[in-house]
Amino acid sequence: MNKKISSKQLHQRERLALNNLDKLDEFDKNIQELTLLFLNANFLDGVEQNQDIGSFLFLLSNIQDGLCEKFYNFLKTI
Repeated sequence: MNKKISSKQLHQRERLALNNLDKLDEFDKNIQELTLLFLNANFLDGVEQNQDIGSFLFLLSNIQDGLCEKFYNFLKTI
């Protein structure tokens, strides 16, 4: 987290995002679930990297078919 945000602030934002999850349609909910991954302190600290990569790709695929491939192609350009 590089001291950019406190654990308390991060948890508050995560809780807010979770509370709003049920109010969203399926597409927006899928995006919000990906956002929640980035609000997870363990993810940000790299605690469970192998599991995080799988979760990230799974959530990308839920947003749109082919999004994982687009992301991979983007990574190849940098």
